[in-house]
Amino acid sequence: MGTIQNGKKINIKLIVVLSIIILLIVFFCLYKFNYGFRQTVNGLITLQTNTNENVPMINIDQNTTNAILGYDEYFAILKQNNITGYINEKPEFQNSVPITNPIYAVEGKYLLIAEKGDNKVFLFNGKNLVYENVVGGEITGLTVNKNGYVAVVVNKSGYRSVVTVYNPDGIEMFSTFFSTTYASHVKISPNNKNMVIVEVDTSGIQVNSNIKFVQIDKITENTQTINASKESSRVISDIQFATNDTVVYVTDTMVREVNLLGQKNDILDLQNANIVNVDIGLGKYIVRTEKTKSGIFNTNTDIVIVDRENQEVGRYTLDGTIKQLKVNHDVIAANIGQELYFLSSTGRPIKKYISNSDIKDIVIYNSGKMAALVYRNKVEIIYI
Repeated sequence: MGTIQNGKKINIKLIVVLSIIILLIVFFCLYKFNYGFRQTVNGLITLQTNTNENVPMINIDQNTTNAILGYDEYFAILKQNNITGYINEKPEFQNSVPITNPIYAVEGKYLLIAEKGDNKVFLFNGKNLVYENVVGGEITGLTVNKNGYVAVVVNKSGYRSVVTVYNPDGIEMFSTFFSTTYASHVKISPNNKNMVIVEVDTSGIQVNSNIKFVQIDKITENTQTINASKESSRVISDIQFATNDTVVYVTDTMVREVNLLGQKNDILDLQNANIVNVDIGLGKYIVRTEKTKSGIFNTNTDIVIVDRENQEVGRYTLDGTIKQLKVNHDVIAANIGQELYFLSSTGRPIKKYISNSDIKDIVIYNSGKMAALVYRNKVEIIYI
């Protein structure tokens, strides 16, 4: 008799466990694939709110601080020809770099930094200086991918722009030359196989832009750039790889994507009067802010996340005007002055932070787990 009862108890427990598992699977499937359900759940989530009482802090002098940036697990302060890395308030490393007017790029564990107009670049992997390279001209732009491949844009005699690619050891691979136009943006794909260059022509009455691909893995002496997308009378303000052979880019009127074969797709029309700004830093998603349409004295702002088909995947409404939008490591940060909101890449609210003074800048680092909040004379460090 006891054995039968024990068997029944085991069966009941098994049924309960299986039911819970099924309910969890249904919940996560609905949350992932049903936009209305996800919005309802997001609306029910209460933001964890923190104030700036008792948070780690670093005092800074705005007159001597040249830049504050985030990469790898660190945020770094550049001042007086030194770069100092922090996780919290104690310095983790310091390196000497002769830079006061920095131009830089970050990706993953890598920081590439140079003095704008100078001829030397410095590549860091975490706290370690990988190399410093002298390049053949005045530096106007640069980029690094997650594997340490680097492209540097310089202005040199006889050319408007020269784009040179270096491998992770700093060895030059090849250069691409522009004699009558110049390169305004350059990116290297995550798999190291493709480079995209935004070429700008200012010789006519109107400015024209052109997106060119270079297949790094197929480079030869006779390799030509591939003209993928011409934008007549348009300036391209940003470009990001969405996949290894497709980029998303922003003009003054449109967000588009184009691939290595020249196949284009319009994603978002920016001529909508309600759209305030747009950010393509997530690559796979486009984040925009727009004024809400209800109420004469309404100051609400919507943060809207869409995919590359312009299908909405998330939305969050803030009571206030967004002064700064930062996107990094699948985290969206919205600054409305003395209040800061952190959201996931699908619009799920993560955290609200309240300050007693205006936040000037937000630096997201440590894989999106932490943020350095920059004020006029200090940096506050918080966990996201």
